[in-house]
Amino acid sequence: MRILITVSLAGLFIGCETAPVTAAHKPFPARVTYYKKGEDKYGSRIAIGGRAKEGVTCAAERGFQFGRRLFIPALRGILGTGNFEVQDRGRAVQSRKASRGKLPVIDIYVASRQKYNWIINHIKPILEVNPL
Repeated sequence: MRILITVSLAGLFIGCETAPVTAAHKPFPARVTYYKKGEDKYGSRIAIGGRAKEGVTCAAERGFQFGRRLFIPALRGILGTGNFEVQDRGRAVQSRKASRGKLPVIDIYVASRQKYNWIINHIKPILEVNPL
């Protein structure tokens, strides 16, 4: 007699901090970092083509498709409306370097050095992110 056992892989990642975020609208904590023009050889060029825009462009790991919209309430009024679009990638984002592999890393583009300096000195690094 054979017994058929089925296993759902969806339940394997429940509570796992390193699992990619796949829930459509479930808020999650992320390590939010910031980048500006001139930090690397790419300047403000982004992976989808064109140039990064403050208050719009963010970089995220491959678990987030290009075009995915993310709302970060703590950044509303500081960087536009707090709504960002995944338009870029990055080696440090992919490896979750800033969170030591524990949380997704969302890297937000900031156009001016002054605003960049203010943000990194006044905004907490771990923020709630709401997929839209």
